[in-house]
Amino acid sequence: MIHAQHIARNKRLLMQVQRNALSYFLDNQLEHGLILDRQTNRGALRVEGLCSTSATGMGLIAIALASTPEYGLISRKDAAGRLRKALDAAHRLPHNHGIMPHFTKCDGVTPVGSDQLATIDSAWLIAGGLLAAQFPWLKDCRGLARQLFDRVDWRFWTVAARLGDISKQPGDMNDTLRSRADGDWLLHGARDNGTFLPSHWDLLNAETAFMYALATGGRPGRGVRTDIWGKLKALYDTTGGDTSRGFGLFVHQYSIELINFSKICLPDGFNLQSACRAGVERNYRVSRAEGGRFKTFRVFWGLSAGDGPPAVDGGADEYRAYGPSEPPSIDGTAHVMATVASVRLAPHRVLENMCAAQLVPGMFGRYGYSNVNLDRNWLSRDVVGIDAGAAVMALDNALHGNRLPEIFHRVPPIQSAIARLQHAWSCPRRRRFG
Repeated sequence: MIHAQHIARNKRLLMQVQRNALSYFLDNQLEHGLILDRQTNRGALRVEGLCSTSATGMGLIAIALASTPEYGLISRKDAAGRLRKALDAAHRLPHNHGIMPHFTKCDGVTPVGSDQLATIDSAWLIAGGLLAAQFPWLKDCRGLARQLFDRVDWRFWTVAARLGDISKQPGDMNDTLRSRADGDWLLHGARDNGTFLPSHWDLLNAETAFMYALATGGRPGRGVRTDIWGKLKALYDTTGGDTSRGFGLFVHQYSIELINFSKICLPDGFNLQSACRAGVERNYRVSRAEGGRFKTFRVFWGLSAGDGPPAVDGGADEYRAYGPSEPPSIDGTAHVMATVASVRLAPHRVLENMCAAQLVPGMFGRYGYSNVNLDRNWLSRDVVGIDAGAAVMALDNALHGNRLPEIFHRVPPIQSAIARLQHAWSCPRRRRFG
């Protein structure tokens, strides 16, 4: 009830932030259909840059929402054209057993970066298409979205299936991989030379839970086994019950807004919602504890992967994986836009940041909040698409009755995953998590 009162009292502010965040995806969908990874928050817009599959996936959800009566930013016809264009672009992307690039050049085709094929980013593009196509006026795109999902062989992308390939790559094999040779652990992706990355998704947190849900609902012979969830839970236990250690905010937010985990049984009734809320609270406490060293954290909170000040004054902003317990060391940079995605988990904390941001000239730009470092008198130039996307999902759920999970649960692969997990773990309702 207290959380609902926070939302109701500040609805006008939340709606303003939401409309700006939605505009990111309307402004930055290129002609070929994919969406830019980042864009300037003030001044002249860039017309070129890298496209991101994960930002595109979140953008498809944003496009669908922008055409609802609650926002009315675009017509339903415009939304349908945009969704079809993006899904057509996704089908043209290079892929290996359905897994697509993380980034492409501005042409929307040519992969770039060290992870030229990326499981988590492909999952976001697929999930965004499946969810957006559930809106009644976008149903003509359901076939395209489902085809994108059906071509993924999730089992192909597991440690168990690719162990032989990785063992042939000098320097990639390690004891952890050998010990997990029989598990359906999803690999991070593949390099530009076709070799597989040895890193894999092995923690039960909100960043990856929806990807494992998609993979659990995969086609026969292509989906992961349900027992992988028990192994993920076991690893959570080895961290002392705190997956927030060493990770920034994004770990605790993304899929919480996409799936209602109270409908999914996991081993021992594990409560992912509570774990995510605890991670956000820890992030807040760590930020505030740094107030003695940094002026920023006397006013703001929020540590997450994102842009920070240049190493040398006058240089370019630098992207860093800030987190409560990992390098780079905390330098007084707060990622306020990233905290918006915690609005349902900790609305009073998020609104504290929003209210403080109104007192800093230029901090609220065309797409939302810039990152801030008061000690360096610095505001980030850009907003990153996935930060805007996470904010869009969280704000819509806060403002409109948690509707995105209700819609996503109508997607057949998610229905299948929920049924399989409920059967596998057979936990009574009172022990379901969420």
